[in-house]
Amino acid sequence: MRVRAERALARAPWRADGKPSAHGAWLDDPDFRDALLEMRSLGLRITAAPHPGSVPHAVLSPRRVDSRRWLVPLYPRAIRINSLAMIQPVRPAAKALKRIVVRTGGIGMQALWSAGRVHVSGVRRLAEAIGSRATHGAFFTGTPGPHRKMVAQLMDERGNILGYAKAARSSAASALLRHEAFVIGQLRALDIQSAWLPRVLFHDTVDDTTVLVTDTVKTLHSPCPTRLQGVHVAFLSELTARTASTWAMPWESLLLEWTDQVRRLAGALPPAWRTRFADAFALLTQAPGLVEPKGLTHGDFTPTNTFRERGRLCVFDWEYAGGHYPADFDLARFLGCLPRLRKLRPARRGIAIARILANEYGRTPTEAHRRVVAYLCAYALRGAIRQPRAPDSEVHWEDCDGQAQMLDALLTCAPGS
Repeated sequence: MRVRAERALARAPWRADGKPSAHGAWLDDPDFRDALLEMRSLGLRITAAPHPGSVPHAVLSPRRVDSRRWLVPLYPRAIRINSLAMIQPVRPAAKALKRIVVRTGGIGMQALWSAGRVHVSGVRRLAEAIGSRATHGAFFTGTPGPHRKMVAQLMDERGNILGYAKAARSSAASALLRHEAFVIGQLRALDIQSAWLPRVLFHDTVDDTTVLVTDTVKTLHSPCPTRLQGVHVAFLSELTARTASTWAMPWESLLLEWTDQVRRLAGALPPAWRTRFADAFALLTQAPGLVEPKGLTHGDFTPTNTFRERGRLCVFDWEYAGGHYPADFDLARFLGCLPRLRKLRPARRGIAIARILANEYGRTPTEAHRRVVAYLCAYALRGAIRQPRAPDSEVHWEDCDGQAQMLDALLTCAPGS
């Protein structure tokens, strides 16, 4: 077992040597430092050396330089193992790696996957402040970017997961947490039946940090389906039907919003993208009823933001939700994240999503095509508008080249145009 684990972990995307990365030691990483400040705003104390009442936390870090880090308590054993529920991989290799990490951690071999350690105290103080029974916490420093936020997984003495606390200091991320709290409140009033949705346990501003705490039914073994299943489609259908009267948006309003976003980006948007958006908007305007928003959209409906527990779909992370998305945005977003489609070249991936919508979900070929074009416009604009901009420089966002290739391929083979 030990030999197999060592070999697998040697090939895995985690640092196992504790040495500085190419951009400096992880303790000096700006995103890591910001996450520590957010933790301290919650009353937690984090130090490199042990201090009274502290618990050592292993630092789990990807090898690729993206500044994401998980802080996992080293004891008790149940806490250490259940802390890994925070990591919800989608790709088969990553899922296999997580199983190995869970097994090695369970038999006391966590040194194989730890990139270092910090010492944390104050979880009980945090729990008292938010009215929780939590005694332990594991932490995720957040995905780097303008919307980065720290996430804490709160657990009781037996390792049962009680909920998740998000903390953000930046104005952009704080606004998202306030919006998520509002949306969850709206959804709870609707009593959605096709999926479990979280409840807000605590929402406030502490010092200069916005905090949102929600409950969960997640366990270490809650499966994360990487195929679009009937439960996903049933949930999206109910979500649209229950919110159509209050969240639906006319095409003219959506187009106006998109046009305004392009205008605000001004010279920061590369010329090729300005042309691409203009061509796409012109195409969509020919039959606006095909893409007009139908109701509330989750906005980031992916395998990593859903799981199943006791046969029921659970949907969380509602910070991007809204009515300003084209029809089938959530469906296209989920399909685009599936491992079998991620393997395709971008130019083929967008076309493949449209074919699946037509062949498996009852959309006409033209309807499916237009909805994927609209999805890519909305997703690309969201990525562009959230980026910090410097004078006389073009804006670039994650996978903007791949999105460009998908849109270009779709625009050159538009049915019904």
